[in-house]
Amino acid sequence: MDSFDIETTSRRHADTKDEEEKVRLLRNDTEEEEEEHSHHEEEERGLHMSKAIVLCCILTIASCSSSILAQLSKHGESGQYGYHTSTVPVLSEFAKLVISVGIVGYDYTKTGSIHAPLWTVKEFCTKYLVIGFLYAIQNNLVFIALMYLDPGTMEVLGNLKMPLTAILMCLVLHKVFSSIQILGLALLTIGAMLSKVNLVSCGEGPDKDCSKSRIGILIMIIMCCISSSASVANEYLLKHKDNGPLFWQNAQLYLSTCFFSVLHAAFIDQVPMNGDFFEGYSWMTLAVILNLALVGIIVSITLKHADNIVHAIASILAMILATVFSVLAMDAELHILSVFGFACIAVGVLLYFFSNACNMHCLASFYPASSIRSLV
Repeated sequence: MDSFDIETTSRRHADTKDEEEKVRLLRNDTEEEEEEHSHHEEEERGLHMSKAIVLCCILTIASCSSSILAQLSKHGESGQYGYHTSTVPVLSEFAKLVISVGIVGYDYTKTGSIHAPLWTVKEFCTKYLVIGFLYAIQNNLVFIALMYLDPGTMEVLGNLKMPLTAILMCLVLHKVFSSIQILGLALLTIGAMLSKVNLVSCGEGPDKDCSKSRIGILIMIIMCCISSSASVANEYLLKHKDNGPLFWQNAQLYLSTCFFSVLHAAFIDQVPMNGDFFEGYSWMTLAVILNLALVGIIVSITLKHADNIVHAIASILAMILATVFSVLAMDAELHILSVFGFACIAVGVLLYFFSNACNMHCLASFYPASSIRSLV
């Protein structure tokens, strides 16, 4: 009986050890899976941040070149544009439409399908026509605001678009910003405003109408809200896979923006729609149009693979490059507040893109060529 009890006890001990070993192995497997999943997520975040940085750099250069080409297209002696400036957005929108349709057509000849849902008037009117209409309102409010504010004040207040866009991205796209990224966005906004403060008119006395200034500020706030709404809505549509490939969506959006830009040029700016439409055009004017079209295409790619914040950061960095070009090539003066603003912007960019050690991992795997290839 004693030997039987001893044997039973030893078996129980052996079974217990086997169970403990199984539990240990299972726990090790679970920890390995979690570690592998965590490593995969870290690589995904690093790749996404690499794409964002590549797109930001490309968009910054393209946007800066737009400002420089626009300056170079002016007449040397008078410093005025020799052509109808309202015709440039019209032709750039048509150029973007032609490029998008061409890419969709090329894809169709290769695959026999555009890989997109059937186009319906209802879908077009409820999505892309609304966005095009919002962009048209924004463009018109710019000229209305100029009746109440000086251009410098408009430049400063226009930077309110970044925080408004960030708020809408949180509400609509469920974007999550870290506390350091929020600090970076705040520094970017403040820096962009400071860099333009020297342009603000500071007149005092009887000619200073405070009521007009209040109306102008209200118009600018409304314009920033509309612009942010249109941008976030466009990003939402571009990232929604059910809406089809990127350039199929672009073709629909550019069709609506072409419609509204023609209406704006014909009825608001009253540009002649005859032979005088191209009056004063030169090769430099055509370069401006093609560059604007290229910037529009890059912006759509940025919204598809990054977000509106990257687009906004690229616009701010392009402004800095254009300012440096003006100082070096055109003997423009650089205000001390602009230098301080540029410093705030630099710190804000670093905080936003490299807000934690996880994002810093992207520097180790930063290969621009592979990142660009993965965008298409």
